[in-house]
Amino acid sequence: MNAKITFKNLSVLWVFGIAFGFVEAAVVVYLRQIHGAESQPMFPLGALPSGPVSAMLEVESARELASLVILLIPAYFVSTRLFDRFLAFISIFGVWDLAYYFFLYQLLGWPQTLDTLDVLFLIPNIWVAPVFCPILISLSFVMFPAAYLWITIKRIPRPFLPWQWGLLAMGGVLVFISFTLDGDYYLNGGQPRRFSWGLFYTGYLLGAVAAGSHLIQTIRKPKAKFF
Repeated sequence: MNAKITFKNLSVLWVFGIAFGFVEAAVVVYLRQIHGAESQPMFPLGALPSGPVSAMLEVESARELASLVILLIPAYFVSTRLFDRFLAFISIFGVWDLAYYFFLYQLLGWPQTLDTLDVLFLIPNIWVAPVFCPILISLSFVMFPAAYLWITIKRIPRPFLPWQWGLLAMGGVLVFISFTLDGDYYLNGGQPRRFSWGLFYTGYLLGAVAAGSHLIQTIRKPKAKFF
């Protein structure tokens, strides 16, 4: 097991994420065919031909949880350092999510635009947001670990400071709220309505400030003679 994450093992994680993203997209294709939903709109959720949404929530929630565990396992074994494992997880998550949307578009021609609403997760409540939002977050998840590794090739690596973790947590909470704010509304058959862009962008910017300040402070660290 590697003591420090490198571009070599990160690239292996990306290959895994791409392959798993295809598997995730294929599951959606099969589910739509099985339930005859190829030509059906996603909203209102209660109108899907699969019957009451609540009948599928438990199975789908368990499958989503299993997918997260599958992503966590290679991230855990890629390094002995907790922060490196965190970087590996968000990186593989980002690649997986981007590959998922890429393959969905190739297989189904969906989403048609970045404004298309999507059901992102079901844990602990339904998450609904324009496709642009998860794609932006996933791109950031891929770019930050890559930038960090490039900077620390010749500099001493360092973890987040407590205030940076705090900003990241606050940003994550705001993004989560923006995704789940109308969960019950959609589960009760509601039609798409205006998304909480203010909450989303505020949360995303807080996370970006935390990540950006960390990269800047890492750049200012002295160069390592041995690494």
